Amino acid sequence: MSSNTMREHYSLEELDRMLACLSQRSASGLRDRCFITLASRSGLRCAEMLALLPTDIQEENGNPYVLVRNGKGGKVRRVPVKQNVLDAIARWMAKRKQLGIRRNSPLFCSITGAEKGAALSTSAIRQKLLRLQKKTGIEKRLHPHGLRHTATVQWANRGVPVPIIQRLLGHSSLTVTAIYLASLSCADVSRAMNAVQEW
Repeated sequence: MSSNTMREHYSLEELDRMLACLSQRSASGLRDRCFITLASRSGLRCAEMLALLPTDIQEENGNPYVLVRNGKGGKVRRVPVKQNVLDAIARWMAKRKQLGIRRNSPLFCSITGAEKGAALSTSAIRQKLLRLQKKTGIEKRLHPHGLRHTATVQWANRGVPVPIIQRLLGHSSLTVTAIYLASLSCADVSRAMNAVQEW
């Protein structure tokens, strides 16, 4: 993966434009809205997203999280999620139930034909994002890794310490995390510093 791809991320305005182009009623729209919302706020890799089961959305002491059962290198990790992510998941799960898709099917699955309930492929996700790019008019290439990087930049903008970002992303090395953060502008860094309480 090129360094340019790794450093590409989307603004909150661009995320809003993506979601605005997706139906809030159709099965495909709800599923794709759920994928973009979760990916851009959890920082999961595309393969990790596609391996999720509904039962991987869990809670401990009132704190919801996504359980990544088989991350890169076979690692398991928990990634906290907020209410907007849970809302998107709940709407998609309700639609899945209407379609008769079994609860033990992958969270992101096909919705029609003989493949209904089968996991989506990475190539299918890439194609969906490319079609969405044409609808939105966003000049940047839309791709799954850009959504992962978007979460990284948003965490940094909100003052999340780099070692925590490393843990959320499932990186074994801070060096890799630093590559993700290399695209932060001076203004981004200033916002992150202002978000951290004085010591």
